Amino acid sequence: MNSSFRGALMRLYLGGMSKLDTYKALKKVPNNGGMPQIEYLQHPQPITMITISDTHFKSDIALADILAVKTKADILKICDKLDLYVSPNLKKDETARRAAQEIQHHPIHVLSQLCKSELQLLDKFVKAGANQYIVVKQRKTLYKLQKFAMVLTYEDYERNEWHLLMPDCVRESLATSYHAYLQMAEKGVKFPSPKELRAIAFMQHLMDDKE
Repeated sequence: MNSSFRGALMRLYLGGMSKLDTYKALKKVPNNGGMPQIEYLQHPQPITMITISDTHFKSDIALADILAVKTKADILKICDKLDLYVSPNLKKDETARRAAQEIQHHPIHVLSQLCKSELQLLDKFVKAGANQYIVVKQRKTLYKLQKFAMVLTYEDYERNEWHLLMPDCVRESLATSYHAYLQMAEKGVKFPSPKELRAIAFMQHLMDDKE
């Protein structure tokens, strides 16, 4: 991503956001040189999603650049929800970079949070490949993929649709393990949490040491 485009992303956030009755754009990036605009939106609850003004975006966007649109506090909240640790003592740019690294290196922390419908949505992203938008009906409750900044959202108000774009780095990370989680969801099997998987791995390690 070129520096001017990343700079446009970084200028999006405005502090002092209040709870709003409807989605509201807090700021728009000037459309310099035909560059697509992004908006940072606030939900009535403390939940955010990142939207784009058209469907000209490509999927070769770094997750760190998307996370950097949010506040440092919001990035750390995402990490907390995903049971991932990033030091709170870093500057925001480094926080976004570390958070993106942790998310991409630990896909099961994301996958274990997704319900069957979102895993099926992820399946569409994986099968569609790069630069493909998945169209869904708008709904009052955001997808977790939106809450966690795993997708960018174009809102088609006339058709009441969301056009979702997943960055290549996110899609490729989640693609390595999602199928097993999708199969479990379709069979009604409860997912093991990352903490449970770590406990199982620790016990297996102890048993291997005794042998």
